Amino acid sequence: MRLSVWAAVFLAIVTPITALATPLRVSVPPLFGSVPVILASRDGWGLFAEEGLDVTLIPLSSQSDRMQAFQARQVDVLITDLTQALMILSQRDADAVIAGTTYSTEALEEDSPRPVSLVTPQRFANISTLEELALQNRRLRISVPGQSDLEFMLDQLFMSCELTPPRRAYALEDDLLKNAQLLGVGAYQAGVFPQPYADYLMAIDLDSNPDFTVLSNFAGITVPPTVVLFRRSILEHRTAEVAAFFRALERAVVEVNQLPREELQDLGWQLATQLFLPGQEPEALSPEDRQIIEQAIEALFIPDFPKPAPLEKGVFYEVLSWAEGRGYVRSRLDFDEVVVPPVR
Repeated sequence: MRLSVWAAVFLAIVTPITALATPLRVSVPPLFGSVPVILASRDGWGLFAEEGLDVTLIPLSSQSDRMQAFQARQVDVLITDLTQALMILSQRDADAVIAGTTYSTEALEEDSPRPVSLVTPQRFANISTLEELALQNRRLRISVPGQSDLEFMLDQLFMSCELTPPRRAYALEDDLLKNAQLLGVGAYQAGVFPQPYADYLMAIDLDSNPDFTVLSNFAGITVPPTVVLFRRSILEHRTAEVAAFFRALERAVVEVNQLPREELQDLGWQLATQLFLPGQEPEALSPEDRQIIEQAIEALFIPDFPKPAPLEKGVFYEVLSWAEGRGYVRSRLDFDEVVVPPVR
């Protein structure tokens, strides 16, 4: 199988793209790793079209919905976290391969906001240390998406402090906006949030005034990259399109990194709507949703993006080992069998 993949990669160099019979269906999560894809789409700068690609974005806020859509062959490409990719790859006869990354923290400057934060509403929880959070797990609830890189990071954070992860306290809801809203009214006592949700929480105007405090910014903890999961059959048989896909992403990364920060605000409504309310259009938002997006735009920090890159073997096996221990993967995976570098 690996030989056929590399043969297809070679053919992509010499084979022009012809008219597509069907669009490339791409599902994007509400995470920073989706930003280059959104910008390259017809709703952004139209870079996919300029590369000869017909790409349809399928924004789904639920991680389980994205996984089911991919497995049901309703989606051709998943932009996803590494844990979800490993779970799909471990399925029997999985028609999937990790073809690179869309976002990692390597390009972040030292003074940039941390990519992930553990947040607590002080007014409701009155918690100031990880030790308090771990020891009081029987009466506390911590919002963290289940079977996710965020759950991996939370486990590693507790263990790095020689604390047993209080997994009975984990509320495994995967809707990040819902988690933020419930944290703001005191339904949860702590929550794990990636950017841009962490900054949104700090900027949100709530009548309850929960006094959000960051308990940890996960310094020293591995932050897995956002990965691109392609259907293996597409990588092998439509490889010229895959190469065009990554070319468009690279162009989007170059352009967004060159834009002055103030000009990024012009993109704010589209980006914030896709990240916080996937599938909705800015002009059709309700007054309540419009207020959410306005506050999200005020807090929206756009980092420097790295170009799509190969997934590192060390990160792959670190997350895989944890996922095996949690019973999230069904079979042992070999890096060289399920990972290829981005097609150029």
